[in-house]
Amino acid sequence: MDKKVVFCLVILSIIVFVLGLHGGSEYYFRDFCVHKALNMFYHNGSPDFFKKPALVSDIEAIAYAVFYLYLKKLQYVSNFDEFVRYFSLNYIPTPKGNISFMLPGLIINNIFAVIGVCFTFLTTYLLTNKKILPSFFAGFILATSGIWMSLSHHMAVDIPLTAICMSVIFFSIYFIRDKEKYSRKNLIILGLLVGLATSAKYNGLLVAVTPLSVLFYTQKNRRDLFFDFTLFLTAILFAFYITNPYIFIDFWDFYYDFNMEFEHAFSMGHWAFDSKNPILFHIFHSFPNAIGGVISIIGAVGLFCFLKDDKMSKTFKLAFLSFPIVFMILLSISVLIFLRYLLPLIPIMSVGVGYLIYYIFDRFKLSDFNKKLIYLVLFVLMGQCLINAIDFYRIAGTYDTRVITKEIFKTLNLDKSDKVAYTDIFSNPYYNEDFLNKYPKLKDDLITYLYGTNYTSIYAVPGVNTDAFNQYSIIIFDSPTLDRGIQLRKDAKYKSIENQYFLYEPLRFSRMLFDKPKNDFYVVQVNPYKVDKWEVPFNILRSDLKYRINQGPFIEIYFKNEKLRDEFYDKCSQYSVKCQRMYMYQGYYYNNYFTYNLHK
Repeated sequence: MDKKVVFCLVILSIIVFVLGLHGGSEYYFRDFCVHKALNMFYHNGSPDFFKKPALVSDIEAIAYAVFYLYLKKLQYVSNFDEFVRYFSLNYIPTPKGNISFMLPGLIINNIFAVIGVCFTFLTTYLLTNKKILPSFFAGFILATSGIWMSLSHHMAVDIPLTAICMSVIFFSIYFIRDKEKYSRKNLIILGLLVGLATSAKYNGLLVAVTPLSVLFYTQKNRRDLFFDFTLFLTAILFAFYITNPYIFIDFWDFYYDFNMEFEHAFSMGHWAFDSKNPILFHIFHSFPNAIGGVISIIGAVGLFCFLKDDKMSKTFKLAFLSFPIVFMILLSISVLIFLRYLLPLIPIMSVGVGYLIYYIFDRFKLSDFNKKLIYLVLFVLMGQCLINAIDFYRIAGTYDTRVITKEIFKTLNLDKSDKVAYTDIFSNPYYNEDFLNKYPKLKDDLITYLYGTNYTSIYAVPGVNTDAFNQYSIIIFDSPTLDRGIQLRKDAKYKSIENQYFLYEPLRFSRMLFDKPKNDFYVVQVNPYKVDKWEVPFNILRSDLKYRINQGPFIEIYFKNEKLRDEFYDKCSQYSVKCQRMYMYQGYYYNNYFTYNLHK
């Protein structure tokens, strides 16, 4: 391999690791795979969860097994239950300092992030007749993309899915670079990769259209075509089965979970009053937020030039464009409106930028000065990516509001008779699994967090009681800005009503009798934003990076005891987070509740 190519891949990998590992993982992300990986050790290797396939959980389970054995050998933990308990804290205390609990999963996710960026570079390198600078620009755009950076910190399935899809696209092109059709060895390799993409996320199967389009276009013999197709399909099924054996062992559990995900994608979904059309949402919001509006346009122009380029072979066009076209069609017929759902298309747009540079330089006779000028203009246009990279780098090193809240609770002068009610972030990751008790060892609640302090007898439960405001002395609300849809009511005074509380059972805090409290409450807001929560459009379908100064959700705590409220407020200053204190009638959730009741 060319030394320049190796050098570029090393530089891009360093960028990804620096941006992706800085600050460690956020304390909690609803769809990450760590709790599923740990759960496998209590269920004979089954994740006991089939809404997502198991590839990422499998890999993380291996990493956490090694991590546990290493810590046990050093006598930092004595048994696996003790090890798992640190899941709630996100760190392992040792005599030499704290070790991040999420570190193994974070490293694995960043390895996938590096793979995705490297294959973006290599794909551009093939399509641009081995031009280094356009390829490096493509890789650099992806490496500094805000969505790529943020999801590199989350141990979810989106980055692995995209990385494997890009590997399929690259090898689909690479295998036909100097010959007319795939060999059967090529098809086996491509089938195994497609199987792994499907094992990362079910919609990864869509990338099969890339080698299939080339196969059907180039293989004219029907008998050979049938055999090649069968071989390719067999390789997919083999890779999928090896990484997901419990799908077949616990088939009906898989069927139920998969059916739920299907309904979620095509009937339930995520939407808000101004973003019901997935394609328009992604065009006018997701792409600009991911790589910048101007860069998105340049990438689209580059893809158009690639399609119209007479010098480019039809097989290359099929291999590169078939997957993004099919993926966009899927998005258009689904009701999934989250920025991260568009992730597999961001590398494609990045390649489009690199290809446009190559296309202009190849078609027009430009002086060296004009070429340098074009690169300079592109570098300036990538300013939004760079600004987002710097902002995210800064925010990634801050305290998470959830950790701050729990750490302060450790030091409060609480009474053992105090009762605490809390919402989503202070409970288990998934509602159904919560009540089916699938994760008994992985409780992420205050009791687990306060283990070993004087307050383990505090009665802390999720807010399921309709009279919570009269029974509990402390109530904690959180705003799950990382990954849950909202329901914006057109007739609501405050367009920030959150279906996390009003539409999801059983944690329906809307049932708390805000309108009939027997006592006044005193409020503290732990605010990760530069501005008041009212000024942040509560639409987590969109990026809120520009508003942030800290990691984590907005948290609002209601105290019956004013002195306890003030004590909590005073301790916020230790964590460089924006805190405000007020009375109940000024509270964000108090006002949202009344808005909801007035219009239901």
